[in-house]
Amino acid sequence: MSMDLQRFHATFFEESREGLDAMEAGLLALESGQQDAEIINSVFRAAHSIKGGAGTFGFDAIAGLTHVLETLLDELRAGKRALEGHAVDAMLSSVDVLRALLREAEHGQAADPAAVAAVKARLEAVLSGQAAAAAPAAPAAKVDDTPEAWQIGFTPAPSLFMSGNDPLRIIRELEHLGSLQVAARMERLPGFAQLDPLEAHLAWDLGLVGKVPRSKIEDTFAWVLDDCELDIRPAAPPSLATQAPTASAATPSTPVAAPAAATTPAASGGGGQEAETSIRVSVDKVDALINLVGEEGKGWGYGKVLLDRERMVSAATAIFLTQTIRGIRDAATRRRVGGRPLIETPGFAAKLAQFEIEVIALQTMVLRLMDDAARGADSGPRGSMVKLRWSQLTQAGTALWVEALGPEAAHFAQLDGGDAVPPADMPYAMQGALYSRVTSIYGGSSEIQHNIIARRALGL
Repeated sequence: MSMDLQRFHATFFEESREGLDAMEAGLLALESGQQDAEIINSVFRAAHSIKGGAGTFGFDAIAGLTHVLETLLDELRAGKRALEGHAVDAMLSSVDVLRALLREAEHGQAADPAAVAAVKARLEAVLSGQAAAAAPAAPAAKVDDTPEAWQIGFTPAPSLFMSGNDPLRIIRELEHLGSLQVAARMERLPGFAQLDPLEAHLAWDLGLVGKVPRSKIEDTFAWVLDDCELDIRPAAPPSLATQAPTASAATPSTPVAAPAAATTPAASGGGGQEAETSIRVSVDKVDALINLVGEEGKGWGYGKVLLDRERMVSAATAIFLTQTIRGIRDAATRRRVGGRPLIETPGFAAKLAQFEIEVIALQTMVLRLMDDAARGADSGPRGSMVKLRWSQLTQAGTALWVEALGPEAAHFAQLDGGDAVPPADMPYAMQGALYSRVTSIYGGSSEIQHNIIARRALGL
């Protein structure tokens, strides 16, 4: 039930922020002299919606203030009172206070009680016709309650990369808002054998210095809200990401507190304490890491280069086809057909000669591909052509070897009984012929290679 309630709250807060933005835009239009009844109606609807939601979820302070605001707007749209400048000023002040009350309800950041009381009294004074007496309280409502710094806990879901998002890009965006300190938390980082490069294993504690509106920070994380755990708290400038939140502020739903404490100077100075579970990383080092990984948005280009290199490495084993030729020759020399070695029969000799010519051609293509790689040149579709041809010749070569061995190729191990042992190449030839079927699949299936070659050749 608590999980569902949090989801409803999140929707209310989001819609309320949008409603306050609409209210502010409408009131500014009225302040500029526009006398459009529809503007008053839109402001009234926004206030009415916020009041209803606040009452439903028990946010009494928000409901109480919007009730007074709604009453004033209702009288204005009904024509019961004239639209006056001091009334618009009072309503604009109430928007700022309502934003503070929303932050209090959502994040526990206390709103200024004096400012809340002052703006409510000012609205009531407008309703009662005593606006002049309430006017001196107006300045108290315009208190800048933006903190000097923020502490941000950012824990990406393991599947974050699959949505096309990048934590390092978000960190760079935050740096544009103010001075930023970064601490990486690595408690979720598995051992090398279990490491999955497609999953996000690191979490981050971030300290942002500057009077930055909370909405700016939330906008930075807007694309990943459904793929992360995010904790944003006001902080005093000295604390930032390197100091844990106070005990009164910590809750079970904020997992960033304990790891953040591991990076404090006090924690690192004690010789008998446990090893740190996180390290501080400057944004410059983060950028250096990005330079090693590559530029954002060019993943497919890097992928194609890596695939080309993978195909080149696979195809480089074309050199080992020379060993296959040697095995075929040895087997065809041992086996006799019609009183003479198989290798001397015209039909088989022609097959072997054709195979040797095709292997030499493939090895030449491999050398050209390696030369392209050495010069940093684009090999075009050549990598796919080499991989495709290598798969075909590997299969053809092992099949020809089995043909040269004849029935003996069926032996997979030493014969039972006696000292008779089949030639050493028998097991390799048959098993190689069967296993070579997989070369049509790994390293990029043959069907995919055909498509790549066609697309590159046609310029698609």
